[in-house]
Amino acid sequence: MDEHSYNAVEGQLSSYFVKSGSNAIIVPISCDEEGNNISKRGSNLDWYNGPALLEALNQLKEPISTQGYYYRNKLETYCLRMYQMFPIYVTKMEGELHNVKFRSEVKVNDDTFCSLEAHLQRKEAELDAAQVACTSLLNKCDDVTLRIEKDELCAKSILHEFALKSKSSLPVYSSSIVKELEMTYWKSSVLFEGVSYVSDDRAKNKRLSEQKAACAALKSILATEDHLLPSILVAKRKPTSAVAKSSRAAKKQKIGSE
Repeated sequence: MDEHSYNAVEGQLSSYFVKSGSNAIIVPISCDEEGNNISKRGSNLDWYNGPALLEALNQLKEPISTQGYYYRNKLETYCLRMYQMFPIYVTKMEGELHNVKFRSEVKVNDDTFCSLEAHLQRKEAELDAAQVACTSLLNKCDDVTLRIEKDELCAKSILHEFALKSKSSLPVYSSSIVKELEMTYWKSSVLFEGVSYVSDDRAKNKRLSEQKAACAALKSILATEDHLLPSILVAKRKPTSAVAKSSRAAKKQKIGSE
């Protein structure tokens, strides 16, 4: 194959693969005794600047893993439950036509998440972006869980909201005072969907004791529930200081109007 024939074939095939969201390396070879461009570059194809055939085969990536599809499906379910819409993907091409790569962004409500690297296939780039989005959103859930443990958010109200939205039976709390030697503290459990959740932490009053039991229930449910509870937790990520400030401002406005 001469340079002119190669350029014609390479241009047509590259355009086809780009339109289909894939990439391909078009390698010319010479079937003579030297085996030009099969394992190494040959003198008969000195006009060609790309990799040899075996080099191109070594550059191929493994097929898309099922893990990537898991994150994409999980993200779609989360968006439908939380915002009643699908995530929006925007994919751009990089590089020359004969070596094009894809980089993707996915928009979830007001947040945008980018793929960590450029990929040979459009679908791989989108799955990469979906995994980044899921990881970030789950981290936000972890932040909210930490705030619940610090008693900055009311775990009881969140568990109650989850019960209503999941159409489950409402949680039932049971509390008692425990006396050990010279120590006295409260211990609570919460019964939810036939399962009793108990916190190992001691509490100085009944309210805190029930809060800790609800927190134990939320942490256990979060480990197995993929969609509804995380969406509720993310919605609670607004700092409590901002809520308090808003409440104080409303109170001042009410007093001023009087």
